[in-house]
Amino acid sequence: MPRKGFSLIEIIISVAIIISLMGLITFKSNSDSIILENTANEITSAIRAVKQIYDAGDTNAYFSIVQNSEGRFYRITQRKNGTSTVTVHKKIHPKVQVFKKSINSEVYNPDNNNSGYGEATISETKISFSGATATGTSILLSSKNCPTSYKITIIPTSARIHLYKFKG
Repeated sequence: MPRKGFSLIEIIISVAIIISLMGLITFKSNSDSIILENTANEITSAIRAVKQIYDAGDTNAYFSIVQNSEGRFYRITQRKNGTSTVTVHKKIHPKVQVFKKSINSEVYNPDNNNSGYGEATISETKISFSGATATGTSILLSSKNCPTSYKITIIPTSARIHLYKFKG
């Protein structure tokens, strides 16, 4: 005798498979967002640490983003008595794209999110607070699979550090 339609068990199994596949896709998207947010927070903390070192009187400390054959890293370097010591050296996740912009000849506008940035692909990008107080710098972090971007800005003249999150 031929059957018409599907049994209840077949429908439940089909729906369960579809739901689990949708959950995997959503998790992958969320994981990129979490990686980007964590990287933005870590880099912001590292830049704030350099500012604290600078405010304590050590003008030979700087933050840098370095790219070599092993990937892209950020680090804090202090120079004492002619010797450089790297105190923090951490790899930036490969999914995170890093862009840098100097704010020197324009009026500072925190809402100007994506104009004038160049990808930080050079061998080293430095941020030192001896010059940042006069000019300011922004670092834009984004990911191809995430609609959210983060902008870390050292505000001109005050050298305050802000982390902005925006959809872009």
